[in-house]
Amino acid sequence: MAPIYQQDLAIGTPITTVGVGQGFDRALLEYYDCVVADAAHCDTERADFDPAHDFCVGVSVSTQRTGSGDSGGPLFVIDPEIEGRYLLAGIVKGGIKAGPSGPEETEFIRYANVGRLLTWLETVADCDNDMDSVHSCQGE
Repeated sequence: MAPIYQQDLAIGTPITTVGVGQGFDRALLEYYDCVVADAAHCDTERADFDPAHDFCVGVSVSTQRTGSGDSGGPLFVIDPEIEGRYLLAGIVKGGIKAGPSGPEETEFIRYANVGRLLTWLETVADCDNDMDSVHSCQGE
């Protein structure tokens, strides 16, 4: 597992999401680069968004975004201190259904902020998250 980014993500921070898109069998792993967006784009009545531990990613009128098969996948930021190293910053909380129409379509996607949920994740997964060593989990 990549080391975890433990700071808040500012609007405009470049990110990279990795996933299988629509999740078809034998789909190749894909990625897309985007930016952190204002939470107001994701914090709507019909979306499961909690600003205490979620953040929003997207660009208005963009057609590139995570799909429904990407939920639970990683979101990375470039480490500001070590060139070429990526840090895990989020988990895809909600992708979109494939296709350009329908009431659920949006160019903005919700992500859980791993840094804000680290204590909970360690408790649930029974993990030892020492940033200077390899992560180890004793899941049951």
